[in-house]
Amino acid sequence: MSDTLVNKVGDKTLDVVLVGCGMPKRGMGWYHLTQLLEMENANVIGMVEPFFLNPTLCPTPPAAFTELVTQLEAAACGGVVCTDSVSKLATFEEKDTMCLIAGRTNDNPKLFKECVDQGAKVIYLEKPGAPTVAELQEMSDLAESKGVKVYLGYNKNVTPYVQKALALQKENAGSSITFCHNNSYATNELNECFTRNREGMLKNMAIHELALLVSFFGVTVDTVKDFNLNTHTLFTEKLSVWVPGTVVPNDEYISDFSRIGFSVTTKDSDNSVSVMADRCGGNVSFASVKNADGVEIEKFNFPDEETLKKVEKQCEEDPEMMPYFFVQSDDYSTLKNLVVDSALSGEPAQSVATIQIAIEALKLAEYFTEEAGRVLDAIAKEEKEKAEKNRLAEIEAEQKAKEEAEAKKKEEEEAAHKKHDKEAAKVKAEEELEEARLQMEVKKKTRLRAIEEAEAVAAKKKAEEEATAAKKIEEEAAAAAQKKAEEEAIAAKQKADDEAAVTATRFRLDRKWFLSQVQAEEEAATAKQKVDEKAAAAKKKVDEEAASARRKVRFPTAESEKVEPSPSNAPAPALASTTSVQKLEASTFAVKQRALNFANFVGGAVAATAVMYTIQNFMPSN
Repeated sequence: MSDTLVNKVGDKTLDVVLVGCGMPKRGMGWYHLTQLLEMENANVIGMVEPFFLNPTLCPTPPAAFTELVTQLEAAACGGVVCTDSVSKLATFEEKDTMCLIAGRTNDNPKLFKECVDQGAKVIYLEKPGAPTVAELQEMSDLAESKGVKVYLGYNKNVTPYVQKALALQKENAGSSITFCHNNSYATNELNECFTRNREGMLKNMAIHELALLVSFFGVTVDTVKDFNLNTHTLFTEKLSVWVPGTVVPNDEYISDFSRIGFSVTTKDSDNSVSVMADRCGGNVSFASVKNADGVEIEKFNFPDEETLKKVEKQCEEDPEMMPYFFVQSDDYSTLKNLVVDSALSGEPAQSVATIQIAIEALKLAEYFTEEAGRVLDAIAKEEKEKAEKNRLAEIEAEQKAKEEAEAKKKEEEEAAHKKHDKEAAKVKAEEELEEARLQMEVKKKTRLRAIEEAEAVAAKKKAEEEATAAKKIEEEAAAAAQKKAEEEAIAAKQKADDEAAVTATRFRLDRKWFLSQVQAEEEAATAKQKVDEKAAAAKKKVDEEAASARRKVRFPTAESEKVEPSPSNAPAPALASTTSVQKLEASTFAVKQRALNFANFVGGAVAATAVMYTIQNFMPSN
């Protein structure tokens, strides 16, 4: 939208009022407004927004919306009147006026009546037009009574990919078409989508394809022969989601299709037409033409690759914009131009869906929703019954298994009891056998003990007899041995007495020699003592003379220093003294040696003396 808006006033323009703008870049009404402001044949004179412009409902509108209102009201040539109600606008008496209604489906009947009452001559109504067929029929009747032309915004009636598929299908007899409509919602956005489009998928998203079925295939509720729902979850899925803004305990949930797929055959034709719609299918929709054998002849994508690249670039440049605005922009523009041109020329708008087509499409939406629900409910019931049957079967199986287990347990217990009884009997038999064995063992031991006792008695008696005999033999031998010992003792004593007598005689003979030796030793000791005394005196004298001579040599006197040295003064006496000492020491050593030899002899003599003393005192003398 350009920063500077200019109203286009003239005979070649149609005054237009947009009813239901919504948020910039999010609402369908806002996107219609941007295109109307750029159309040369349209002059926007008013914008009605029942929510954001109502201070009671919305005290603080979003900044983006407020900025939009400022731009619209500042437009050149009188500006655009912005209000919350159609009734607050000036009546449309001076010039034919078209009202483009893009409010919520539930609000459309009220908004439609206000536009008719205000004097609108043409109404461009966004699909599906009304929540119910009855309400849409009332709106149609009102428009007819007032001479108001009503067209629906089914842009796929004029989109090129549909036109190409329709043309190819006509060229191939027996062929069929499948229309696939995809949106790019994320799964976590479905609760907001379901809440905002409470009329349901078939009255909101897939209504475009239903309008195609009515417009080009003559499909109405009255002409439907077969409705076949593809129940595979890849094609059909119904969800129940939480309504944002509601909280426990007053939380609310809403159910709708996230995707649906079905085919329809009419009564006057064996050919079928199929529809698929997926809220989370992406940005690419298509129309596929298949021959009578079900082989695809050609598929027409929308947008095509070139357009898709363009759309992707636009989405990157403006990520806040709803992607399908870019995808369907040309179709929206074409459709509005056809309606505006029709209003200016007074001729019907070619290929544009009328309110009658919208009514039939809405009837199909209600019918197909009911039929799909019935099929899904039947499947759910069947699955529930199957689940219940399976549950009962499981319970029965569990009960049977339990009974079998109890029976098996009982059998095992009985078998265990039998086994126990058998083992007990076996144990008892083994115990009895062991007891019998023990009794036999006791008897055997008793017999053996009796035999052993008898043998012991006999052995004892025999041993006593043998002991008695042995004792007698021992006594006799002892007596003989004693007698012989006594005899040998007497002989030994006699021999000892004889030897003692001889020894005593010999000792008496040696006594005199011993006494002489003792006397000699005493005399030698006395002589040795005298010699030692003399030797000690001589040694002392020699030591004194030697010490005196050494003093004289080391410390000479004054007289000795004046005397002239002569041979007679040499220390000859000292040398003579040394020789005498040496002789004396040699003599002393000889005396000591003789004394030692004598002492050794004396030691033997002392021992002999001791023996002699013993004989004299303890043995009888002869």
